[in-house]
Amino acid sequence: MAVSSFMLCGFTLLACCAVASAVCPPSPPDGHPRVMLRPADIARIRARFHSPLMADVKAELLREATLSADGRLPDGRPAGVWVSDGRRVCMAAKAFLYLIEGDETMGRQAVDMILDYVASIDASYEDDGYHVSAAMHASILAAAMVYDWCYPLLSDEQKQELIRQIERVSGAAEYGWPPPEGVGFLTGHYSEIKPVCMLAAGIAVYDEEPEIYHLMADHLWNGFAPARNFFYPGGKHHQGSAYGFSRFQSEVMSSFLVSRMGMPNPCLPDQARVPYWFVYARCPDGLTLVEGDDYHRSAGPGWRADGGAWLMLAGMEGDAYVQDLALRSRSSSVPAALRALARDETLEAKALEELPLTRYFGSPFGQMIARTGWELDGGQDAPVAVAMFHVKEWIFGNHDHLDAGHFSLYYKGSLTMDSGIYEGPDGGYGSEHFLNYYQRSVAHNTLLVLDPDEPTPKWWGRSLESRDGGQFWPSSRAEYQSIDDLIALGPRAEILAHEFGPDPIVPDYSYLAGDLARGYQAPAPYPPKVSEVGRSFVFLNLHDDRRPAALVVFDRITSRKPEFRKSWLLHSINEPAVEGPTTTLTLTEDGYNGKLVNHTLLPSASNCEIVKVGGPGREFWVDGRNYPFRPRARGNSEPGAWRIEISPRVPAKTDLFLDVMEVMDSVGGPGSLAPELIETHDLVGARIADRVVLFGRSKRRLTGSLGFSVPGVAGELRILVTGLSSGRWQVGGPVSLDLRATEDGGTLYFRGPVGDYRLTFVE
Repeated sequence: MAVSSFMLCGFTLLACCAVASAVCPPSPPDGHPRVMLRPADIARIRARFHSPLMADVKAELLREATLSADGRLPDGRPAGVWVSDGRRVCMAAKAFLYLIEGDETMGRQAVDMILDYVASIDASYEDDGYHVSAAMHASILAAAMVYDWCYPLLSDEQKQELIRQIERVSGAAEYGWPPPEGVGFLTGHYSEIKPVCMLAAGIAVYDEEPEIYHLMADHLWNGFAPARNFFYPGGKHHQGSAYGFSRFQSEVMSSFLVSRMGMPNPCLPDQARVPYWFVYARCPDGLTLVEGDDYHRSAGPGWRADGGAWLMLAGMEGDAYVQDLALRSRSSSVPAALRALARDETLEAKALEELPLTRYFGSPFGQMIARTGWELDGGQDAPVAVAMFHVKEWIFGNHDHLDAGHFSLYYKGSLTMDSGIYEGPDGGYGSEHFLNYYQRSVAHNTLLVLDPDEPTPKWWGRSLESRDGGQFWPSSRAEYQSIDDLIALGPRAEILAHEFGPDPIVPDYSYLAGDLARGYQAPAPYPPKVSEVGRSFVFLNLHDDRRPAALVVFDRITSRKPEFRKSWLLHSINEPAVEGPTTTLTLTEDGYNGKLVNHTLLPSASNCEIVKVGGPGREFWVDGRNYPFRPRARGNSEPGAWRIEISPRVPAKTDLFLDVMEVMDSVGGPGSLAPELIETHDLVGARIADRVVLFGRSKRRLTGSLGFSVPGVAGELRILVTGLSSGRWQVGGPVSLDLRATEDGGTLYFRGPVGDYRLTFVE
């Protein structure tokens, strides 16, 4: 039986349930199996297992069942999280064959193997580190499957021995057992594999030892689920392209365990929207646009080994697009037994290429990813532009970055991106590169406002070395234990507008705007150094094979003092070429052939200074020092080595920045265009090719009567005006139109020739 601390956990749960805001989780159903299926599911799973549509899964499972007959670990250290340890997948396959086919020989082999396996684990988090600890938790999941699926074959003594070993192994792994008070439910390692594996164990052994389930269910219903139900509606994960994926897998598994017991999923259905971020952020070269802490990766046509989580979600929610994602993805990261249970072979996949080319990821994020096409497996020479840009309403900490207002732009290579990398002793968590450069605003395509006297940020209470003029953590702590801790600090940016269209599938424009000012505020007592940091993005699909896209970025910054230096950043892998107000970035190595040309229209040429920073010994330069790292290997997700900083020469409290970026082939591509600045008392913007983009000069949405002139040669133009009050507007001039601006977007979009226009707000 469990130690007395488990009884204490049970009493704590009961006390918690007496609090109005807490939830009393339901108890597991009677009988076995109940880990990922119920007795009534067996006939259906058996039919699925023998379906021709599942032949590949069946063949793999039968192969896995022959991998080993000996469960004992020679060195006492399990390997891999899900599949790398052949003994674990073998046990799962044998237990599945007993459960579904009634093969008692296989079942008894699974029981003998798991008893030997867990008894032979002689490792600990303290001695062997995080990765072995994660494998120890995966071993507990294997024990839960065998315990539950082979329950009739276990003697009372074997049940008690398995429970004892589960508690022992969990106690030696990270966070121990039972876990201490104050574990984090929002970020951190505790949000990874331990809770899901111990939840599975708690479900399996509930009849003999209910307190394991009570504790894990309390953490799920009253800790993890409320946090995820805060950010899932935004349709993405707050921990970025690497950790967001790995942690999301465990979250999905927890939901799968609960739903397969016949209980309502404590996480909102919005959980099923999170995979779409990984679809939209995938570039034709096979890599994902980087967000947050991420590593070196190699480009190629393959998909990530994430098929298991996607299969579970597709089956739970009946999502045909996620089913397509699951079937494209490699499933080798999970045992075939789990794939056999998760995959709904009757769900017909819908091609991801049918999705709209732009997707908005709303509060608490405020991000857009816009594309000119799909070609998800098109390779490095596919003529598809992909842009990611965000307001970042909330900062979540841990593997999240201080990158509100950042944008990335891909065309035949990562032309501008996150700088730095999360790797090695000099670049990993808590390193000097990580603290003073990589997670800071200076490493991103955002804005800096440097007060020479501003404090250095703090991380876990430790004052850092560099002042970059960027954003600050909401507190001196870089991680939060609960969603309540985060909410108490409030949002760090304001989403002002978002819209794409007019065609919802193939938009001409994708627009996002926000005010980032609060993110630049240091903790008290330091006074705010800015009152406004407005940033607006418009991505234009130019429908031109030679010049597929342009990204227009408009910024409005008001600082407390005119002398605070304001800088507009653009990062690149190779050295930029700067000629007057024009900056050119190219990438022609490793089979890539992309070029980005940035035209700085504001500050004006007479008031604009463009400084190059980078090169050997200055790749990650900030506040007079380089913060390098030693890469383990060269990969395609380059950490960058250069940036430009655009600043006004004349100090002023308020400064405007307007930059127009176009992409094209580097070798054999066309010449760059010459965007033209358009300015009035109320509006500022540019014409590029056959497009006109105009922004309101102030944060306040415009009303009344607005005039502007469109220069250039004759021809039909597509005109986008942003920053408008919602309601009915009349367009006068070369065309006469009656249009309506929405509350979300505040835009008008219409076609017309060059000439003088007047917009009049009606109601």
